[in-house]
Amino acid sequence: MAIYVADAAEMSMVTLDAVDCAPQLVTTFVAGDAWKAYPDRVTAEWYVDPATSNTVHTPVGDVVAPCVSVATLAAADNSSAAVLCIDASVVTTQDAGATWSAPAAVPGAAAIAATNEGFQVAVANPAGCVGISLVGVSQDGAVDATPRPCVDAIVGTGETALSASDDGMLWLWAGDRFARSADGGATWG
Repeated sequence: MAIYVADAAEMSMVTLDAVDCAPQLVTTFVAGDAWKAYPDRVTAEWYVDPATSNTVHTPVGDVVAPCVSVATLAAADNSSAAVLCIDASVVTTQDAGATWSAPAAVPGAAAIAATNEGFQVAVANPAGCVGISLVGVSQDGAVDATPRPCVDAIVGTGETALSASDDGMLWLWAGDRFARSADGGATWG
């Protein structure tokens, strides 16, 4: 339900426990060779449980989602995050879900990632692009309509993921393509 990468060796994931399907935090410190569950730490994480997609779990507790159903979320820190709703709108919070921005329509939105400047949304098959293009959304929910390059790809529903690191690196998986950008999505390799 959420993945947090610290470095090449350390990573945590919010998953569902195999016994009772309760959210749990599992962490590796050895690049995935071994994992350990930390049930007491899951409450401090952002995630959306697929069984209750109208609720967002924040580091301060559960809050009502700003839309009928959340597809995915991207957390910038303990108080700032954005949700991508199933209706392709993006809504942001800067106070751990106590308040939300107005929904910003991003037609074709398929994935979202938090960056140092706000959020990047991967848009599937926008006008003039067979593949993925990015749209920026600020922390206060404003959409940046600056045209971005197209990453050519054959993309089906559910075949897009976007991730960002603190140094501005972006990774994109889109259908039959994996791409990396070292300049915030201006160019892809």
